[in-house]
This record gives sequence, C-alpha cells and structure tokens, in this order.
Amino acid sequence: MKFVMRLLGSLLFCLPSHAQVSQGHELAPDALERCFQLQNATAVNAPIGTIARTRSLNLSAQKPRDDIYEVRMISSLSNGQLIFLGGPHVTSPDRSLFNLIESTFDKEKPSESYIEVNDVSYLRKLPEEKESVIATRGEPSYLGFIARERRVTVLPLEPRDIDLYVNLRKYFSADQIILTLVLREAQLVRDRHRASGERLEDATFEKLRMWNQIARELDDVVSIKNIFDLTVAVRKIWPDFDWRQTPATWFNPLLSSEDTGGRFTNEIIRREKTFRDFHYAQLLLSKVSEGSAVIALAGRNHAYSIASGYKCLLNSDK
Repeated sequence: MKFVMRLLGSLLFCLPSHAQVSQGHELAPDALERCFQLQNATAVNAPIGTIARTRSLNLSAQKPRDDIYEVRMISSLSNGQLIFLGGPHVTSPDRSLFNLIESTFDKEKPSESYIEVNDVSYLRKLPEEKESVIATRGEPSYLGFIARERRVTVLPLEPRDIDLYVNLRKYFSADQIILTLVLREAQLVRDRHRASGERLEDATFEKLRMWNQIARELDDVVSIKNIFDLTVAVRKIWPDFDWRQTPATWFNPLLSSEDTGGRFTNEIIRREKTFRDFHYAQLLLSKVSEGSAVIALAGRNHAYSIASGYKCLLNSDK
C-alpha cells in the first residue's frame, strides 16, 4: 500500500525526546507516524476496556453513552493523562450529551483543553447562556465554553491550514485540493447548519478565499478563485451536479471516489483525516509526556482512529 505519509515526520512532526514508554527508552521519532500510515485513516472501533498497556502508559476506551467514545491515556512516568471525547457533532435540545461533557470536565479537572478548531479566538464571542451555545454551536464549542467559565486554557487541536495544504499538495493538484475542501465546507454548512442561498454562498466564498490565499503564499497556481469559477469547475468534472448539491458521500474517508462518483474527493478527505489524526495524536501524546492533564474533544471517528493509533504505538514498543 502506497499511502505514504513518511514525509510528515521529516517535514513537520517528530515526537519530543521526552516522549517515553516502557523500559524508559525513547520512542523512535517515526513510530507514531508509522502507525497512522498502517491505519490508513480508517475508523477502527477499538474494543471497550483496557486496550493497550506498557510499563509506563495505560490506554483504555469506553462508551459512556452510545453517541460518545471516550479514550483515556495515563502515564506513570510523568503523571500526565489524556481524556479524548469523540462526539457526534450535533446541536440538540437534549442536554444530556452536553451534561456529560461538563460533568467529565469537572470530575477530571484538566489543566488544558483542546477542541476541534484551528483558532479559538471565536470563543470570546460565544453567547453567555449555556442553552444558546448548545443550540447554535455543538459539542466542541461547548467544551470551550465550559473551560472558559472555569478559567482553564483552551487550545486548538487542529494543525495549521498551510501545513495540511502542503501535505495534500504532494499527491494532488492545487485545483483538486481547493475544490474538494471548499465543496466539503459547503456540504457541511448546508447539512449541519441548514444554510442555503446567500448564506451558503458567503460561507463557501470565504473558504475559497482562504485556500486561495494559502496557495498564493506558496506560489501555487489556482484557477478556482470565485463562485463563478467554482460553478464552472464542478460542471466540467461533474456535469450532473450543482456545487450546492454535492452529496455527503463524496467526503466520506471510508469510501472510494470510484464508488461514490467523487472522482478524487474521497481520497483527498482520507489523506486530510489521516494528517489531522496524526497531528492530534502527536500533540496530545507530547502533552501527556510533559505531565499535563488534558481533555480534548473532536468527532467520534477521530476518537476511534486515535485509540487505534495509540494501541499500535504501544504494541510496537513491547
């Protein structure tokens, strides 16, 4: 399998020298990266209970409820610990999901929290009322809201957009990348936030503008610069689709573009997800190794992948 991510380690990431597991010896810098290569971004639902253990790290997973997957890692060397909550990404009047997030936070008393965004500055503009946050923002923002209330540091879990683009650019053209990521954003805004018309166009153009700016910083040539270009590009590749109607299956990392009709979209999203999962895992493992008590929240499939990657890492060290 030629799913090559080895350039990540040399280009952007390596495990810190103090990230240690059993026997007290240092991990090879590419150990975690190799595990995510093998995983190939599949959402592996790891067994419930203790799933891996070394002399210094203990990894476990549980489902406190059907729509939450919880991964825990504890280090006996540093006394650091991680609680990674994978949620369904919903807004709902049912507060029980959000109550679970809050009660977990208060029970564990983390020193740092991480949410599935790459800029946490928006938290300053969140409503003051819990119900408004639940109804309009969903679980990651709610965790940020709770952390803000309790004066706990909130940090972004996501890698930088430019780093993601650089990685994807090794395998796909600039137009393919931007087209896929912009259409993915349009589909999410349409389906999750019920956006249409001008609101959908504005959100799509903003994402298009952002990726074009990154491409320019890298002296990359892009032909899709505005909504008209987007319309033309989609019609050229997918004559039967308007960009506002692209199906969610095109962006499922567990499916192939050959099966969905996405042409290349599923493969790009698969690489994007693997890159992000590896970044999450490396970042959070480094925090645990430093002795931090960390809580993080992202989508449920990310939690499955994090559990699988860590399990592979710990098993490879035995």
